[in-house]
This record gives sequence, structure tokens and C-alpha cells, in this order.
Amino acid sequence: RMGAVIADADFRLCPPHVQEALRTLYSEMDGYAVNKASILTLLKSIIPQAGFTGGCVFVIDPSTSSLKPRTVIGQVNLRAIQNISLEPGDLAVAALGQTEPLFDLKDDASAQPIEGIYSALGEQRKVGVLYLETPKQVNEVPEGKTIGTYNILKRALCDVLHLK
Repeated sequence: RMGAVIADADFRLCPPHVQEALRTLYSEMDGYAVNKASILTLLKSIIPQAGFTGGCVFVIDPSTSSLKPRTVIGQVNLRAIQNISLEPGDLAVAALGQTEPLFDLKDDASAQPIEGIYSALGEQRKVGVLYLETPKQVNEVPEGKTIGTYNILKRALCDVLHLK
């Protein structure tokens, strides 16, 4: 599984310390059991190290037809962290129907612009959404670095959770 991730072009876009942390994470991954410690390491340590200042893992709750915030990461600035009913209008809900990530850019003249990235978790069966925020570098080159890192972190989360 790690081989597939390392071979991915996105992996090379990750900062070197993040690549290293992910290698360690994968080396400790169990083929069958979901390791709570690995999930926490990824969410509370590796994701912030990768430059994401805030975020949330939302999980679909079929009983209430909503996305429920499960784990909050860092400081979330662009959105309220609350249950989201599965109706159109919220980017988190829209992301469930998309294969590519969705972006929300908050450009406030006074502060550094922040970009929010949403993407569905799970391919065969959508189980939730990974939402991460990152300070937007005005002239970031290459533009693909942030999204490449996001994609790898999302894949790692799916792998740690054993999502298909």
C-alpha cells in the first residue's frame, strides 16, 4: 500500500518531513486493525506539520442524514463546525458527489487569505469528508503543491481507516 503512495506523483510534492512522517505511519500500519494511535498521529501531528492550520473530519450519520464533525484539527476559520444536513448548499455535502476536491477561498483584505479544501472519504462507499484549511500563499509555485499534499494526506487517512 505504501508503495502505491510513494510512487504517486503527489507524494513528491509533499514537504520532505511530511514524506518521512508518512513513511513511518505506513510502516506501523496493520493490515486489518484500525489503529487509533495512527489516526491521531495523522490528524493531530502530520496534517498540521504539512502546513494545514485547521480542519475537520466529517462522517456521514445515516440516522440523522447529516455530516457530523468527528475530529477537529487545529483552528478552523472558514466555517462553523457543526452537524450539516445532507442537502445541497454546503461545500462539504457537494464534495460527496465529486471525485475532485472542492475549494473555498476566503480572501479578506486584512488577513492572509485562507483556502479550504473539501474531498470525500472512501471511493466505493462515501463515508465522510476531509476538510482542511491552509494559508494561501499569494504567489505559490507550484500551485499543485498544496493540493498534492492534501491528496496524499487524504489517501493516508483512508488507508489508516481501511476505507475502500
